[in-house]
Amino acid sequence: MSKSIVLAAIRTTGLKITQDRIIEIALSRYHPGGQRECCSIIIPSSSPETGFALSEAQSIADWCAGSILLAWNVRLTHGFLKNTLQGQGLAIQCKQLNLDALTLHLLPESPLQSLEDLKAFLNWNESLQQAIDERDLLDAYLLYLFRRFEKGSVLEVIHGLAKRRSSPPKLKTDISTIPNAPGVYLFYGEHSELPIYIGKSIRLRQRILSHFQQDHCSEKEFKMAQQVACIEWIETLGELSALLLESKLIKEQLPLYNQKLRRKKRIVGYQLKTNVLGYLTLHIHTQMVMEDTEEETVLGAFTSVHAAKRHLEQLIKSYQLCPKLCGLEKTNSVCFSFQLGRCLGACNEEEGALSYNKRVHEALTLFKNAIWPYPGSIAIKEQHLKRTQWLLFNQWRYLGTFDNEQDLNAFTGNLHAVDWDRDTYRILKQFLKEERPQDEVVVL
Repeated sequence: MSKSIVLAAIRTTGLKITQDRIIEIALSRYHPGGQRECCSIIIPSSSPETGFALSEAQSIADWCAGSILLAWNVRLTHGFLKNTLQGQGLAIQCKQLNLDALTLHLLPESPLQSLEDLKAFLNWNESLQQAIDERDLLDAYLLYLFRRFEKGSVLEVIHGLAKRRSSPPKLKTDISTIPNAPGVYLFYGEHSELPIYIGKSIRLRQRILSHFQQDHCSEKEFKMAQQVACIEWIETLGELSALLLESKLIKEQLPLYNQKLRRKKRIVGYQLKTNVLGYLTLHIHTQMVMEDTEEETVLGAFTSVHAAKRHLEQLIKSYQLCPKLCGLEKTNSVCFSFQLGRCLGACNEEEGALSYNKRVHEALTLFKNAIWPYPGSIAIKEQHLKRTQWLLFNQWRYLGTFDNEQDLNAFTGNLHAVDWDRDTYRILKQFLKEERPQDEVVVL
């Protein structure tokens, strides 16, 4: 046990780890030989944006180098220190240990949930207005542990706990038990019944660790790491099944930190129909996501009617479409654009339906879903270790998973009993774009 122990306390301009700055830092270093030394730095209030001078940053890096960093919220402290030193071209090289973890190990029955609890526990009457005040409180606590459990025993526990990979302060799940296999993982907060984040990976443990190792780089990742208390996971046999399961669970449980795939209450797009004269008409259409509307009739996915209208106006201008047939003008005569020479006359049959409809299709090319490229259903094989399964699809719909070819071939389910799903369509379309072994995709 040759590492120094560094107790750290900081004060910052705020809690946004990627935006705010340290304005005070106080450190205590306990050397392996028993010596203890202290230091503190305060940034002048007139210039908090300038941060530490290079010499001060170098001093902090030297103090922490090769040590075990102890703090009440060590991830917050370490994250701010890491970003501060990186701004000066320096790095912080140390193990981390949250004082919560040390307390839980040595005093499992102790209700120390905050610095105020710690003050009451130690009968500490001093205020905690500055970083140096908090540092002195943490010093007093560490010295208390040295007296109660013997210094050598406490140091042994600290070194043992610090050997483990750094984990979020509230996390109770042992990450080493999570397999490095394909699957979906769910993060839960301390008191939440629903997950706060759902993700997928072909290497579960490695991906989960990456959230916590790089959390100082992202405000979202850092906030999530501060909250996660429990991790659950579901193994799959491959990436495709993990993607489908992730999409399904996110839309069912709407985790706080899954903004991109969270299901919105409605989508806005274009509805394409043919009138009695054979001309294609467009109308802005709003629908609930769960409505069973055929995908070919609703094109695009806008966040609002205003956004859909603005884009449609651009299409009308670029492709010389008729505003009347596009639902933007209500008139019994020709559209106003025809009078200006911008519409070629679809609204009074001066332009034929064939040429007009061709331009409509060209304008909407980007919004159209790809045609199903197979004569019927396909089965996609996934294998992991000694297990094999088949995922069945038809017309971009996911019909189910089968553990053997006999059950797969015996399937007689109704295609239209399964709703078309936009996320499934995108996942499968991207999967089929990539080059696959010849036996991985089987046409049935």
